[in-house]
Parts: sequence; C-alpha cells; structure tokens
Amino acid sequence: MGRERPRSIKEYRRAQLLRRRLLEEAERAAFDALRAQYGLRIPGLSALAVSTMLRALDVARYRALDDRGLVPCRARLVDGRLMDPCLVWLSDWGSTEFMDNPRKLVGGRVARLLPSRYTLPFPIIEAARHTHEYRMGSYLPVLVSIGGDPRYLVPDHSVFFRCGTYSGKDVDPDFVAEPSVKQHRLGRYLWGDDMLERITAIALEVPD
Repeated sequence: MGRERPRSIKEYRRAQLLRRRLLEEAERAAFDALRAQYGLRIPGLSALAVSTMLRALDVARYRALDDRGLVPCRARLVDGRLMDPCLVWLSDWGSTEFMDNPRKLVGGRVARLLPSRYTLPFPIIEAARHTHEYRMGSYLPVLVSIGGDPRYLVPDHSVFFRCGTYSGKDVDPDFVAEPSVKQHRLGRYLWGDDMLERITAIALEVPD
C-alpha cells in the first residue's frame, strides 16, 4: 500500500514539519558521529601552525565581516583528496545554518587549508553582503568586471564565483557597481554561479 496522503492543508504542513525535523535530527546525528570519531582539530598541527595557516587566508578580515569566522578556502584532506571550495566555520557548528550545508566536514579529517581560486576579492564579498533588497527576501546582485569587461553578475552574499572558464581570482577587485535594469533586460550581463551547492562546510576548532 502507498503512503497515506494528508487529508488537509494543516495535516500536510504538519507532515512537512515532521519530515524536516527528522532530516535535521539525522544530519545532526551524522555530524556528531563525525565529530566523535575525528574531532574538530587538524591532526598533528599546533595552535601556532593552525593560526599561521588561517592568517594566510586573511581570517581577521572575515571575522570582522562575520564573528563566526567563515573563512573561504580549499582543503587537502588527510586521505589526500582536495575539496574546493570550502568555508571554514570557527564557531557556531551546531547552528541550523551550519547543518543546512549539504556537505560537511570536521577539522580532524583536514590536513591543510589553502587559498581557493574560486574566492572572490574581499571588496566584492563585502559589497555582495550589502546589496539592496528589491523584494522581500530578494536582493540585487552586484556588477563586477573581469579583464576590464564589466558585465558579470555576482549573486548577493556570494563568497565564491564561477562563470564559464573564469573564477573568483579573475574578478577585478577595484570595480563593483549596481547593475542597470535596462542593460539586464537587454541581456548584456552574464550571471555567475555562487557555487552554493558545491561548498563544503568545515567545523574547525583552533587549539589553545
């Protein structure tokens, strides 16, 4: 027999909430198991070594932008695999926002953190966090330039960028603007990908 359908909108919403709660519990249990097995600290590295690695990734700038310390990077894992792009969480690992990431890792599986070619220049990341809301919950993208050609759109709140063969490292750091509605309607702009579905969230604890 098939699954019984909810008999009313109220029952349907209740079923949806229950399903989401069960998924969240499963995600949290899987993360807790990873944390228990591997830990949140990069194995074999001292506090100084980890801090030096994070400074090379401009951690102070990202902490000023978000006190959770969301640091963009790529990660080489203990087993040799390379994950790119990644976003290191230095706190708030148990939050719903962290758990909502489809890809999650713990620091104990990481060997080294490295710069990612997909990371946007910091002025662009900062601008993308402060775009105008044109409809409730919807924000304008920012217009950026690549090779002196200002026709690429970066979605709001982006940290990473990819458009065709271009990536975040190719974006000019000194140009950012609000796109023209007219030019957009004429199809003059190219949308970039913020790579949200490919980001791996890493829960990292820095040793004392």
